[in-house]
Amino acid sequence: CQWSQDGEELTFTMEGKCREAVIYEENMVIHRTITARAGESRFTITDVVENGGCRPAPFMMLYHMNFGFPILSENSRILLDSQEVTPTTRDACVETCRELLPPQDTEHCEVFIHDLKADDQGWCRATLLNEGLGLAAHIRFEKERLPYLVEWKNMSAQDYVLGLEPATYDPRLPYSRQAQLLAPGEQAVLRLEVGVEELGR
Repeated sequence: CQWSQDGEELTFTMEGKCREAVIYEENMVIHRTITARAGESRFTITDVVENGGCRPAPFMMLYHMNFGFPILSENSRILLDSQEVTPTTRDACVETCRELLPPQDTEHCEVFIHDLKADDQGWCRATLLNEGLGLAAHIRFEKERLPYLVEWKNMSAQDYVLGLEPATYDPRLPYSRQAQLLAPGEQAVLRLEVGVEELGR
């Protein structure tokens, strides 16, 4: 963890590495950098995933971004610019994928796969808006590297959580059919931004 200053701009940076290795199998290293600037209510995540082994290895990532009470409530709204929405659980209904309920006496959840439109810079945005609190939380990510957004909606009173989860792969398809292979020494770079805005500012 370190900080740097350029004029009046103060930047905080945290870095770390993690290795996933199994004998005779993959040897993958992830180098994560989290950056935030003083005075801003957002931070960026940059992940560099490298194949540290001597043979090609499969690479798949899904970011579990979960939101709960109080920003999640029956008065909240999910804002997504979707080109296509596909339900993947039995009770999931596309027409209500953006609607949120108060905590329910249920053990069911709904899951949807969104194909989001990218802006002119190639970034997608997923927002959870709560006008009662006057807050909106967002996730931004690069469409080229993270082409899918998984929406996991669990309205159970026991859990009550909304997942908005950018992913490199489509969870509906078998692992073996879609894992990207990284050659020895090859890297994949993934970038996301997470932030909170006060409405009306």
